[in-house]
Amino acid sequence: MPIHQPNRPSGIAVSLWMSAALSVYALMMLITLARLLEMSGGIAVFDMMPTGYDAEYASNLLAALGSDGRNYYLWRQIPLDFIYPALFGISFFMLAKWLAGKLPAFQRILRLSAIVALAAGVFDYVENIFIILMLRNYPDLSEVLVLAASIATLTKSGLTMIYFTVLIVVLLVRFFQLTFSSRSPGTN
Repeated sequence: MPIHQPNRPSGIAVSLWMSAALSVYALMMLITLARLLEMSGGIAVFDMMPTGYDAEYASNLLAALGSDGRNYYLWRQIPLDFIYPALFGISFFMLAKWLAGKLPAFQRILRLSAIVALAAGVFDYVENIFIILMLRNYPDLSEVLVLAASIATLTKSGLTMIYFTVLIVVLLVRFFQLTFSSRSPGTN
């Protein structure tokens, strides 16, 4: 039986926040990031480099984007990417908290993963700030700035991967628990 949690979000609230986050994500993936990929001649932009990048890559990308591409990145992609991290952090925080209330055996790990979701959102903001600095400072990119941006990207990506790995593992374990408990002798 789930433990009563007065501050647990409702399923409807989780659904609404998730819908908002996924809508902004879809908008970025299908429009702004797709357009930047086109403008860069197929070179992946910083937001899509989960393994990071170096100063040479950053310089090549910003050169390939040209002035129009850098402006598009700064004034189209970045504004959306300042909405998305909050939506991501809040919606996936709420999802983990909601699941923690539904799956008491996994409450501790789900509560920790809720914090990981918020941290991923924070590092997405840090990444965005460094991307703005690179866009504004091009062609004068310092290796320290690019390294800091890359570390923020790596951290955001790593935290996001940890969150989704925990979520998938918890749901798979619960699925197998339900599957095998319904097949045990004496259950009809």
